[in-house]
Amino acid sequence: MVWVRRSYLARFSVYFAVVSMIAGSLYGADKQVQQGGVGLKAGFLHKATFTVNKTEYDSKMGLNVGVFFDVPAYSLTMVSVAADFRDIQILDHRQWMLDLSIGLKPTIYKEKSRLAVKPGVAVGFGYLPDIAWLSSTTYLTLKASTEVLFLVTRKYAYVAEFMVFSAPVGGNRQLEISTSPTISLRLGVMY
Repeated sequence: MVWVRRSYLARFSVYFAVVSMIAGSLYGADKQVQQGGVGLKAGFLHKATFTVNKTEYDSKMGLNVGVFFDVPAYSLTMVSVAADFRDIQILDHRQWMLDLSIGLKPTIYKEKSRLAVKPGVAVGFGYLPDIAWLSSTTYLTLKASTEVLFLVTRKYAYVAEFMVFSAPVGGNRQLEISTSPTISLRLGVMY
């Protein structure tokens, strides 16, 4: 059954890439790269190690969804404001973590091209409600990412993102908590 799911995922990925490239070659998208926009991304967050008062707990792979706003700051550099929800599962307990962040994304783009690359860095505030025996906690979050935009029309683009995420400092009045760096892969759309 796992092989069948992977087969469908592989077919969908190839179909997505081919349709994006064909559709993107038909339209111009210079304005979209310069004006920024709003987007939605969804994907998976790989497992991480939570350190709670020097004791380590492994989380399981979970969903990672978010909305982002890219606003032009200077030339082809965007200020990005994002709200992400991460599915965190520790032992047999599951909870959604909220991450509000702000960052910079310079855009690498060749005029009249249908492809743009946006490497970025961001810092944020994370909030994890009660999970297992832990009461609610807050975190400093750090993200480094690379987005690839497939510019389909002047109005929207497909987005593929690879991100490294970490919460190196966090906790509450009773606990000190941090997470190891982990990776996330997401796909989405930007308007």
